[in-house]
Amino acid sequence: MIKIRTIVLFIIILFSFDEINAQDNTVNWINKKLLKLKDQVNTQSIDTNISSRNIVNTIKPEDLIDQSIILPFYYWSWSNADDLSAKINSISKSSSPILNNLLVSALISEMPTDLKIPSESNLYLTRLNKLITMGRLKEAQLFIKTNDPTLSASSNEQFDINILRGNDTLACAKTTSSNQRLTSLKKKLYCLSYEGRMAEAEITFETAKTLDFIVENDIKILNVLLKQNKDEISPFSKSKDPLSNLDIVILTKEAINNSKEINDIRSHIYIYNQIIDKEKQIISAEHLTKIAIISSSELFNLYKNNSLETFMNDELKTKVKHVRALEKAISEDQTKVIQALLIEGWKIFNKNNLSKQFCQNYSDEILKQFNSGWVTVLSTKMSLLTGNYVKMNNQLSANSNFIAAQGIAKNDYSDLKNLSSYKSNIVDAIRYPEYKEENIILIEQGKIGEVILESIDLLSAQNSKSNPNLKAGLRGLMQADLKETAKQLAIEYILAD
Repeated sequence: MIKIRTIVLFIIILFSFDEINAQDNTVNWINKKLLKLKDQVNTQSIDTNISSRNIVNTIKPEDLIDQSIILPFYYWSWSNADDLSAKINSISKSSSPILNNLLVSALISEMPTDLKIPSESNLYLTRLNKLITMGRLKEAQLFIKTNDPTLSASSNEQFDINILRGNDTLACAKTTSSNQRLTSLKKKLYCLSYEGRMAEAEITFETAKTLDFIVENDIKILNVLLKQNKDEISPFSKSKDPLSNLDIVILTKEAINNSKEINDIRSHIYIYNQIIDKEKQIISAEHLTKIAIISSSELFNLYKNNSLETFMNDELKTKVKHVRALEKAISEDQTKVIQALLIEGWKIFNKNNLSKQFCQNYSDEILKQFNSGWVTVLSTKMSLLTGNYVKMNNQLSANSNFIAAQGIAKNDYSDLKNLSSYKSNIVDAIRYPEYKEENIILIEQGKIGEVILESIDLLSAQNSKSNPNLKAGLRGLMQADLKETAKQLAIEYILAD
């Protein structure tokens, strides 16, 4: 009798297991949200001010810009995964390093990432591909390592990261070890070519063409790869068809061999990671620094640590010589020489739009000189561009060209007069942060991250001056309590005017 009862109990448990397991994801998901909210309550003081419900008071924006912290889980946990994917996909490219860093911080933050759930798996891949598209390969690699170390969903993206970094050995090793049925013909031919198995690659290519397995654009790319027509590279310079990361790598390799240039940021990423031709590496690094793919310090370390004899480009030689002279003057604390070299450096690096990166790299020295009495129109602009405007001790005169930027930096709007409508809109967004009702609703629902993504989208227009959504985007960041980020963007827009 006991045995029968035991068997019956076992059968009941066995048939109940699937139902319990099916409910498990939902229960865990709810528990995860509640635990996060519990942590939020335990770690944050509660502001009883009525207006506090309309904004967010949680993180230090200056930390966010440096990416030393990530937007917390509860910013995203109440949002629908498909809604987040759609918002991320809608964000266009931006030339602003501040905005790009903010977007990266959002993308790598802790969102729902259960790869067994289709909507969350899609959100994971959307975030990962946006990071790769932005050229943020370090963050993308860390993102994969954290969320998909077995590459169950990210094998294609890992391949792209490897080849853009010039690591063909690892890319092709992982392709060989993965399911061959899921490997594209183009990847197979690329790896056969890399491994020197050209005869096998050519036979496979010709067979695929005969069977109409390859589209016309891919045939052109593979002709370049297999050296069947070196002139094929020229039509791709302004191709209307979107080129994959693998296409760009193939064309860039051929372009390097033929002293040509592919005008694509991914081409610069590939060249920068090669470290073979120092001159080309630095030129590519200059492109990447402008959009915050690499830091200003990384670029200026290249200037400092390379021999002049390796360069043919006269502009590059001038920059290297100047950086070395400035470093020497700083080490010897030659005040007048430093100030003269900072002015000259601004002019040299401003020729190809690197003056802001110059100011960021030498921010400590610029602010030291400014605060010791070196106050001119140019030194003021340079000090503001460092981004460390809170360290600016000297006040500007009321007739300063940068009084609007100073007003934002110092939260002092008393001397503002006769501002253009463009500058007035920017100042008003920071000075009078009126909050959108839609954002208030989202924040009250716990969908703070959506407010941030929406604000980034509004600010991502290529030409900020003609962007009608500028004020709304800045106010959205203010409402999400990214006040310092909003202020830095506002100052960036004003100084670029």
